[in-house]
Amino acid sequence: MCLQEVKLTVLSLKNIDKQLKCLLKETSAAFYLMSIPGIGPLSAAVFLGELGDPANFHNARQIVKYAGYDPQESDSGSRIGRKCISNKKGRWLLRKYLFFMGMKGAVLSNYFQEYYLRKLETKNRVGQQPRRKEMLCAVAIKLIKVNLGKSSTAQFREGLLAENNYKSISLVN
Repeated sequence: MCLQEVKLTVLSLKNIDKQLKCLLKETSAAFYLMSIPGIGPLSAAVFLGELGDPANFHNARQIVKYAGYDPQESDSGSRIGRKCISNKKGRWLLRKYLFFMGMKGAVLSNYFQEYYLRKLETKNRVGQQPRRKEMLCAVAIKLIKVNLGKSSTAQFREGLLAENNYKSISLVN
Protein backbone atom coordinates (compact mmCIF):
# COMPACT_ATOMS: atom_id res chain seq x y z
CA MET A 1 0.00 0.00 0.00
CA CYS A 2 2.69 2.48 1.03
CA LEU A 3 5.01 1.52 -1.82
CA GLN A 4 2.20 2.05 -4.31
CA GLU A 5 1.55 5.56 -2.93
CA VAL A 6 5.24 6.42 -3.28
CA LYS A 7 5.24 5.22 -6.89
CA LEU A 8 2.14 7.29 -7.65
CA THR A 9 3.71 10.34 -6.04
CA VAL A 10 6.92 9.94 -8.03
CA LEU A 11 4.90 9.50 -11.22
CA SER A 12 2.85 12.63 -10.54
CA LEU A 13 6.02 14.62 -9.76
CA LYS A 14 7.51 13.56 -13.09
CA ASN A 15 4.30 14.61 -14.83
CA ILE A 16 4.36 18.00 -13.10
CA ASP A 17 8.01 18.42 -14.05
CA LYS A 18 7.21 17.76 -17.71
CA GLN A 19 4.33 20.25 -17.62
CA LEU A 20 6.60 22.83 -15.98
CA LYS A 21 9.23 22.41 -18.67
CA CYS A 22 6.61 22.77 -21.41
CA LEU A 23 5.30 25.99 -19.87
CA LEU A 24 8.81 27.40 -19.47
CA LYS A 25 9.57 26.67 -23.10
CA GLU A 26 6.97 29.30 -24.03
CA THR A 27 8.74 32.22 -22.31
CA SER A 28 11.95 33.88 -23.44
CA ALA A 29 12.73 35.04 -19.88
CA ALA A 30 12.96 31.40 -18.79
CA PHE A 31 15.37 30.71 -21.64
CA TYR A 32 17.74 33.44 -20.45
CA LEU A 33 17.43 32.44 -16.80
CA MET A 34 18.15 28.82 -17.58
CA SER A 35 21.12 29.79 -19.73
CA ILE A 36 23.05 30.47 -16.53
CA PRO A 37 24.70 27.32 -15.23
CA GLY A 38 23.03 25.99 -12.10
CA ILE A 39 19.64 27.57 -12.71
CA GLY A 40 17.18 24.87 -13.60
CA PRO A 41 13.51 24.66 -14.46
CA LEU A 42 12.30 24.77 -10.86
CA SER A 43 14.28 27.91 -9.96
CA ALA A 44 13.22 29.63 -13.17
CA ALA A 45 9.58 28.66 -12.65
CA VAL A 46 9.47 29.88 -9.05
CA PHE A 47 11.24 33.10 -10.03
CA LEU A 48 8.87 33.83 -12.92
CA GLY A 49 5.85 32.69 -10.93
CA GLU A 50 6.65 35.10 -8.10
CA LEU A 51 7.58 37.89 -10.48
CA GLY A 52 4.72 37.54 -12.92
CA ASP A 53 5.15 39.01 -16.37
CA PRO A 54 8.55 40.76 -16.62
CA ALA A 55 7.04 43.07 -19.27
CA ASN A 56 5.02 44.74 -16.49
CA PHE A 57 8.23 46.30 -15.19
CA HIS A 58 9.82 49.23 -17.01
CA ASN A 59 13.36 48.40 -15.94
CA ALA A 60 15.40 45.96 -13.88
CA ARG A 61 15.55 48.40 -10.97
CA GLN A 62 11.79 48.01 -10.44
CA ILE A 63 12.21 44.24 -10.28
CA VAL A 64 14.99 44.63 -7.71
CA LYS A 65 12.68 46.80 -5.63
CA TYR A 66 9.76 44.40 -6.05
CA ALA A 67 11.91 41.56 -4.75
CA GLY A 68 13.00 43.67 -1.79
CA TYR A 69 16.67 43.74 -2.77
CA ASP A 70 17.06 47.51 -2.70
CA PRO A 71 19.47 48.09 0.18
CA GLN A 72 18.80 50.71 2.83
CA GLU A 73 21.46 52.48 4.82
CA SER A 74 21.32 52.24 8.59
CA ASP A 75 23.00 55.54 9.51
CA SER A 76 22.09 57.37 12.67
CA GLY A 77 23.61 60.74 13.52
CA SER A 78 27.38 60.39 13.43
CA ARG A 79 27.23 56.58 13.32
CA ILE A 80 27.80 55.17 9.86
CA GLY A 81 26.13 51.82 9.43
CA ARG A 82 26.03 49.28 6.69
CA LYS A 83 23.55 48.96 3.90
CA CYS A 84 21.11 46.23 4.74
CA ILE A 85 18.23 44.51 3.03
CA SER A 86 14.98 44.56 4.93
CA ASN A 87 13.30 41.21 5.50
CA LYS A 88 9.87 42.77 5.77
CA LYS A 89 9.36 44.14 2.28
CA GLY A 90 9.24 42.61 -1.13
CA ARG A 91 8.47 39.05 -2.08
CA TRP A 92 10.29 36.77 0.35
CA LEU A 93 10.18 33.68 -1.89
CA LEU A 94 11.42 35.68 -4.87
CA ARG A 95 14.23 37.12 -2.75
CA LYS A 96 15.13 33.64 -1.44
CA TYR A 97 15.31 32.08 -4.89
CA LEU A 98 17.28 35.03 -6.24
CA PHE A 99 19.81 34.59 -3.45
CA PHE A 100 20.20 30.88 -4.25
CA MET A 101 20.38 31.59 -7.97
CA GLY A 102 23.06 34.20 -7.23
CA MET A 103 25.04 31.64 -5.23
CA LYS A 104 24.87 29.12 -8.05
CA GLY A 105 25.76 31.78 -10.59
CA ALA A 106 28.76 32.94 -8.54
CA VAL A 107 30.07 29.38 -8.41
CA LEU A 108 29.25 28.02 -11.86
CA SER A 109 29.25 31.00 -14.24
CA ASN A 110 32.51 32.68 -15.20
CA TYR A 111 30.86 36.07 -15.62
CA PHE A 112 29.12 36.10 -12.24
CA GLN A 113 32.13 34.56 -10.52
CA GLU A 114 34.36 37.37 -11.82
CA TYR A 115 31.76 39.94 -10.74
CA TYR A 116 31.62 38.41 -7.25
CA LEU A 117 35.40 38.39 -6.87
CA ARG A 118 35.66 41.96 -8.18
CA LYS A 119 33.10 43.08 -5.62
CA LEU A 120 34.98 41.29 -2.83
CA GLU A 121 38.10 43.30 -3.63
CA THR A 122 36.31 46.61 -3.14
CA LYS A 123 35.75 48.37 0.15
CA ASN A 124 32.62 50.12 1.30
CA ARG A 125 32.39 53.82 2.11
CA VAL A 126 33.72 53.24 5.64
CA GLY A 127 36.71 51.28 4.36
CA GLN A 128 35.50 47.88 5.55
CA GLN A 129 35.56 44.67 3.58
CA PRO A 130 32.09 43.73 2.35
CA ARG A 131 30.36 40.71 3.84
CA ARG A 132 30.01 37.69 1.60
CA LYS A 133 26.23 37.76 1.97
CA GLU A 134 26.21 41.36 0.69
CA MET A 135 28.22 40.31 -2.33
CA LEU A 136 25.88 37.40 -3.06
CA CYS A 137 22.99 39.85 -2.93
CA ALA A 138 24.90 42.04 -5.39
CA VAL A 139 25.27 39.01 -7.68
CA ALA A 140 21.50 38.38 -7.41
CA ILE A 141 20.82 42.00 -8.38
CA LYS A 142 23.25 41.68 -11.30
CA LEU A 143 21.45 38.52 -12.35
CA ILE A 144 18.19 40.47 -12.55
CA LYS A 145 19.81 43.29 -14.50
CA VAL A 146 21.46 40.95 -16.99
CA ASN A 147 18.52 38.62 -17.56
CA LEU A 148 15.51 40.87 -17.31
CA GLY A 149 16.91 44.21 -18.39
CA LYS A 150 15.41 45.66 -21.53
CA SER A 151 16.96 45.71 -24.99
CA SER A 152 20.16 47.48 -23.92
CA THR A 153 21.47 44.19 -22.52
CA ALA A 154 20.18 41.94 -25.32
CA GLN A 155 23.58 41.73 -27.02
CA PHE A 156 25.27 41.12 -23.67
CA ARG A 157 22.87 38.26 -22.90
CA GLU A 158 23.68 36.66 -26.23
CA GLY A 159 27.38 36.93 -25.36
CA LEU A 160 26.73 35.33 -21.98
CA LEU A 161 24.92 32.47 -23.71
CA ALA A 162 27.85 31.96 -26.06
CA GLU A 163 30.37 32.11 -23.19
CA ASN A 164 28.57 29.40 -21.26
CA ASN A 165 27.91 27.28 -24.37
CA TYR A 166 24.17 27.31 -23.75
CA LYS A 167 23.05 28.24 -27.24
CA SER A 168 20.29 25.66 -27.28
CA ILE A 169 18.59 24.36 -24.20
CA SER A 170 16.39 21.32 -24.27
CA LEU A 171 13.56 21.90 -21.83
CA VAL A 172 11.60 18.78 -22.71
CA ASN A 173 13.15 15.36 -22.20
